[in-house]
Amino acid sequence: MLSGAGAKLTHRGSGAVGISRPLGNTLGSMTSPGGAAGQSPAVLVVDDEPNIRHILGKVVRTIGAEPVLADSASQARELLSSREYVCALVDKNLLDGSGMVLLKSIKEDYPATEVIIISGYASVESAIEALHLGAFDYLQKPIDIRSLVDAVRTAIDPRRAITRNPRIGAVLAHADRLAAVGTLAAGAAHEINNPLAYILANTEYAIRELQSVAAAMGEADPARARLRSLVTPLEENLEGGRRIKHIVRGLSRFAREDVSEPTGPVNVEVVLDQALAIASNQTRPRARVVRQFGHPPPALAGDRLLAQVFLNLVVNAAQSIGEGRPLENEIRVVTRSEPPTVIVEIIDTGCGIGPEIRDRIFDPFFTTKPVDVGTGLGLSICHGIVSSLKGQIEVESELGRGTLMRVRLPAAQVSKAAAPSEPCAAEVHRVGGRIMVVDDEPWFLASVGRILTPDHQVVAYSSVTEALAHLEGDRQFDLILCDVYLPEMTGTELFALLSARWPELEGRILFVTGGAFTPEAVDFLMRRKELVLEKTAGSFHAEEDSLRSTRAG
Repeated sequence: MLSGAGAKLTHRGSGAVGISRPLGNTLGSMTSPGGAAGQSPAVLVVDDEPNIRHILGKVVRTIGAEPVLADSASQARELLSSREYVCALVDKNLLDGSGMVLLKSIKEDYPATEVIIISGYASVESAIEALHLGAFDYLQKPIDIRSLVDAVRTAIDPRRAITRNPRIGAVLAHADRLAAVGTLAAGAAHEINNPLAYILANTEYAIRELQSVAAAMGEADPARARLRSLVTPLEENLEGGRRIKHIVRGLSRFAREDVSEPTGPVNVEVVLDQALAIASNQTRPRARVVRQFGHPPPALAGDRLLAQVFLNLVVNAAQSIGEGRPLENEIRVVTRSEPPTVIVEIIDTGCGIGPEIRDRIFDPFFTTKPVDVGTGLGLSICHGIVSSLKGQIEVESELGRGTLMRVRLPAAQVSKAAAPSEPCAAEVHRVGGRIMVVDDEPWFLASVGRILTPDHQVVAYSSVTEALAHLEGDRQFDLILCDVYLPEMTGTELFALLSARWPELEGRILFVTGGAFTPEAVDFLMRRKELVLEKTAGSFHAEEDSLRSTRAG
């Protein structure tokens, strides 16, 4: 970009140029980027004017980098051969040669070094030429210090380098669309789960009641066979509802935006199943999906992060296979244990990867897909996620014969606690606890009451105000089931209020939710997972288990 008087000339790809404003103070709070631990990144400053060279060096030092000064192109080449530089500030016109020529040689010999061209005789044509040669940025003298700081910080910090990449227009537009779809998906999952909860609960209730009535009838009663025949279509409906539940749960997982997800034991096969369900529209017309699960121990990871990795790998495998002959192609998903690691392999019979590009597939923005299909970020993100989990991602491929992507993850250390003794059936059905349910869905309240009432006393409210009024005079409840989203206040606000006003109730509150989609709710429920039950739990056995635990304690 061409900078001067606060304006920047920004390259937009294919030779297009436009004007934008500098980021300026938006970077003021950013921490100084660094190289290896305890070592500052080196920035080469090349300018034949001592004062300019000195000023540029001071600016580089103030943002936490180490400036190395050169007064000529020849000295710059010597310095470049002696160490690595993350960035070079190069004057366009040097006494012993052209800064553009130096730019070209740097990008050819040291492609990882970002180059920022600085010119006192800037033009649109020279800016375009520099960007075509691989310049990271283009600044005009007199230099706007804010623009310089912005450019250098961005160049030396790979987390922010994305914002200056020539492909950024398409990539950011794609990211914006994905963010919007993710937000909509999370909200849609919540809206689907609410009615699905009472559909599943009522269907299970109807099946049990029909079976109970049929069992009480005599063998010769003609109505008995009829009642039993009614159970079959209800069981089919129940299975269909459970499939919807499985897909919606996966959708909720992929839509979550929490980037600081804590790690813990994760069943990789459960996450793989959900990734395969989400990607089924990509895999079905191309290949058979074969699960070869070896039931390894849990991996030490975050389920949302793994979901993103597995979905990317499955979609990539599918897109490597042409549509039309699914019975002739295969995507095989393998899990196994190699202590101390858990192995996941995704193997396809697709087009394969040539040796000339195999080493580049994890590079940001590298892609062989059309612009409207891929941005070149998927495998790079996968590599970053797996590395952050202290794992490895490997590739084996042969052109025309398919690809194997292997993910190695550390196995979680799970202590083998003694299993609690199972209560007898009579004990389960005679708990006789008191349960308060707070939810603004009247049909959900009715279904919960129908399921739990035979064994427990259930008090249901669709209004937070009415529930609080009841608790003012009667708090003898073993369990309080509460929705996360309520009209008068959120479930998290109600939790805080009850905990502050009546601390003895804090350990008795459980959230029954169709899915969290606001940042506050996601953050709270991620921190307090022990308080969460899914509305699609169907028979609400989990609530009864929690009630037995609460009463036993």
